[in-house]
Amino acid sequence: ASIAGGARPLQVAPQAGHVGQAAVGAGERVSPGQLIAALDDRTLQLERRKWQSERNKIEKEYQQALATRDRTELSIQRAQRAQVDAELQLVEEKIARAQLRAPFEGVVLRGDFSQSLGSPVEQGQVLFEVAPLDSYRVVLEVDEHDVAGLDGDRAGQMIIAALPQSTFGLTLDQVVPVAVSGAGRNFFRVEAALDKPSDVLRPGMHGVAKVAMGQRKLLWIWTHAVIDRLRLWAWSVGL
Repeated sequence: ASIAGGARPLQVAPQAGHVGQAAVGAGERVSPGQLIAALDDRTLQLERRKWQSERNKIEKEYQQALATRDRTELSIQRAQRAQVDAELQLVEEKIARAQLRAPFEGVVLRGDFSQSLGSPVEQGQVLFEVAPLDSYRVVLEVDEHDVAGLDGDRAGQMIIAALPQSTFGLTLDQVVPVAVSGAGRNFFRVEAALDKPSDVLRPGMHGVAKVAMGQRKLLWIWTHAVIDRLRLWAWSVGL
């Protein structure tokens, strides 16, 4: 069994640039609005000062035209001022987007640029992945021989390797109807929900889960897997 985050919004680069600051890294907990990283905005700051200077120049010319009541010049200056204001607003938005902030309280699953400050990034490049702390999912790997009896709403318990002293209740949600091969066996992914949220769990933790399947005789429990394999072999050879 393993812990996986629920909704995991991706923090992508809003524009091409270079990493200017890395405030947190993978595995760290963040609060809503907390700065995760920032792109180098020195070029944007220079561009903003340029447009502010242009705005001040136009404002002076506008005031002069207003004093002389030159309607033609006033109309020209209004149009130029509106254009500069639009450029300033665009630069301000780019500067604001250069700061990547946590959308909610969660833990950073992926992303660490503390050792690569100044590295280039492309627009749309995934920089960080954040998972909320209150919507974890449990993913179980169930052997194909045992998946037939599983369905939704079955209850179970889980122990995490890093927290062997604690037991967490869970309830099965759905069985993903696709077999996955790994470690020389086939298994199905079964998703479950934690009965109660926990502050000590983190995405990526692994452990062992047990799901209640009803009561069976001990002899059946010990022998049913072998008997099923013998039946499959007998059918395949035509016995």
